[in-house]
Amino acid sequence: MGTAIDAYSSKRYDVYWDDEGKARRTGDAQLLLEISHSPGFSMIMPFKEGFLFTIMGASSGFPSEKNQIVDHSFNDTGGWGWSSERWDHWPVGWLNAQEHDYKPGSPYPYSFGPFSHYIVNKPLKDAKTDYVREANDMELNRWSEKHVYYTLTGVAHNIESIRQLAKQWLDERELCARPESIAKFK
Repeated sequence: MGTAIDAYSSKRYDVYWDDEGKARRTGDAQLLLEISHSPGFSMIMPFKEGFLFTIMGASSGFPSEKNQIVDHSFNDTGGWGWSSERWDHWPVGWLNAQEHDYKPGSPYPYSFGPFSHYIVNKPLKDAKTDYVREANDMELNRWSEKHVYYTLTGVAHNIESIRQLAKQWLDERELCARPESIAKFK
C-alpha cells in the first residue's frame, strides 16, 4: 500500500494491508526514521498503472534532521494507528477537522493515507501527545514559516526509477527549485 525509500541508499520501508485492513510491513520504526533523516527520500503509493510518488529532501527545503515520515498503520513510527482507514476527499469549503472518515454512499471520492510527513524538532513517538507538543512549539512554527519547500510529484513505472530520479533532482542542489531543473528528466 505504501513504500518509503532513501534516495541515497538501498533503504526501503513497505507497508501492506490485507482485505480485512490488517497491516504488515517490511522494516521497523528505526528504518523509517533513518529514511526520514536521509538527504532525500520518496513516499510512494503503488497502483496498477504506476507508482505515484512525492520526492523531498534537504536540497528542496526539507532539512534532514527535522524530517519524519510516519506510518499510520503502526503507532511505533509516530503514527496515529489508523491502519487502512479510508478518507473522503473534501470539497472546497469544508473545515479541516484533521479527518473525515469515508461513509458508504458518500458522494465524494475517497483516498488512503498510509504515510504523513512532519517537520519536527523531536521525533514523534506517540502522535496523540507528541503531535500536539510539536504543533504548539512556536519557535518551530516561526522557523518553518521562514522557509520555502519544494516537492517533485509524479508517476513512474518502478521504484528504482523513482530512487534514481530523486537523487538526480536533489543533486541539483538549490537549482532543484527551478522548474527547468526537471525538464531533462523523463
